[in-house]
Amino acid sequence: MTKANLNSLLIVDDDSDILAIAKYGLQKLANINIKYCHSGEEAILEALAHKPDLILLDVTMPEMDGITVFHVIKLLPTLSNTPVIFLTGRVQKEELNHYAKLGIFDVIIKPFDPLTFSDAILQLWDKFQMHGAAF
Repeated sequence: MTKANLNSLLIVDDDSDILAIAKYGLQKLANINIKYCHSGEEAILEALAHKPDLILLDVTMPEMDGITVFHVIKLLPTLSNTPVIFLTGRVQKEELNHYAKLGIFDVIIKPFDPLTFSDAILQLWDKFQMHGAAF
């Protein structure tokens, strides 16, 4: 099986501090096109325009939460196979089970360590390449 390179990434979080930490943590991924969005609606438009390889999505956002954004993305033919990883602090067992039933590829727990953030994303990308959409 040929593994595809991670070329583009979309990160969505309404918290500017989280996006700043993510930007800092992703500096060493200079060869990857990374887009940052502050809202669910902005994320859908950005995803449609640029078709990222991977989407990191905050669960708790005003107006349109991450679960709603995820459902919209999965309905769009050009994005339906795009793996989505939730960025969240909501990781009780019941919540993780709910995310898995939805079809979320994986979860990165907030707050995350910016020094290991890029490695974590690359490891999850490799996991996706090896196993597909299995949580």
